[in-house]
Amino acid sequence: MIGISEYLISDSVMSTRFACDLKKCKGACCVEGLAGPPVSSGEIEVIQDLFPKIRHLLRPEGLAVIEEKGISEKWEGTDVLTCVNEKECVFVIFEDGIAFCGIEKAFYQGLTDFKKPVSCHLFPIRVREFFGQKALNVVESDDCRPAFLNGRREDIPVHRFLKDAIIRRFGEAFYTGLDDEIEKRRQHAAEKKKSGKTRRN
Repeated sequence: MIGISEYLISDSVMSTRFACDLKKCKGACCVEGLAGPPVSSGEIEVIQDLFPKIRHLLRPEGLAVIEEKGISEKWEGTDVLTCVNEKECVFVIFEDGIAFCGIEKAFYQGLTDFKKPVSCHLFPIRVREFFGQKALNVVESDDCRPAFLNGRREDIPVHRFLKDAIIRRFGEAFYTGLDDEIEKRRQHAAEKKKSGKTRRN
């Protein structure tokens, strides 16, 4: 574990390989789970203002829940987006059997400059409290197993796959510091492995 700015970075962030494979996972991260994605009070306000512009993109099931419960609720003291039947987020839309974010679709259609909640953008990295300090950790999820396998196959570090999300949340300097530190560790491990082989020979 290392520290960058005021955050702790777990070893999982520095070692995990990850790259979404939608054809295999079908967007399960938007469907499975105990609750909807965490959202800040500011994000709730943005989504509420945005809702009239994007409601035509959403499913009747999601609209019905929003009408009944609103776009967010409390779960274990945290604000989260509401869900349909305790499964998919109310903003989920399905195309060819794959779950997509209706907010993100509106973003790509130029209806908003808000892409989606930061917690969704950062997944599978989550920010947690760790002994009174905020820490970044990778959430291991069976639903995302295809993405972990794909990331290892393509050798894509999770922080590089999530570069835009990390910069959005923590800033360019934070990302550069994280990338530099991970690259140093990779080079050190490669040199150590090489020297070990030399000694055995």
